[in-house]
Amino acid sequence: MKKITHLILSLLIFACEDVEKAEDATNPMIGTWGLTISGLYENNDCSGEVDYDALVLTSNAYESLEFQGLYDSDATLGGQPVCSDGKDCGYLVTVHKGSKKAGKYYPADGAIYLDGDTFKYMLSSDEKSFDFIGEADNYDSNSGTYKCFNFVYEKQ
Repeated sequence: MKKITHLILSLLIFACEDVEKAEDATNPMIGTWGLTISGLYENNDCSGEVDYDALVLTSNAYESLEFQGLYDSDATLGGQPVCSDGKDCGYLVTVHKGSKKAGKYYPADGAIYLDGDTFKYMLSSDEKSFDFIGEADNYDSNSGTYKCFNFVYEKQ
């Protein structure tokens, strides 16, 4: 009887591990990512080269981003749609100035929605880092505009 119990428990443990790996394989964003480097784009429209030596106000940066599983575009929670625009989405949790905040991400668009703002993200080809792109509070007195930032996050 003990052998059967051990066999069943072993099968359940391995089955659960396979499910988690399969989910991770289908969505490489799932997991926790930490901020590693920041820079400013050459142009105000978030294009051109990124200057990683530029002074960036990292007080606006999220120290970490935890991407959670995806929901189908028609999923509901409490009778309300989880995602919008008929696209799959997922939740993410951030740490910003010591506080946790929630947001959403849409892999098909490469978009992140946090604190009422929209940001873009681009996953690297090796899936170990991603660029987090948006407008920063870094005023450029030469052009009279704010510069776009690029924060790089690596999977922890």
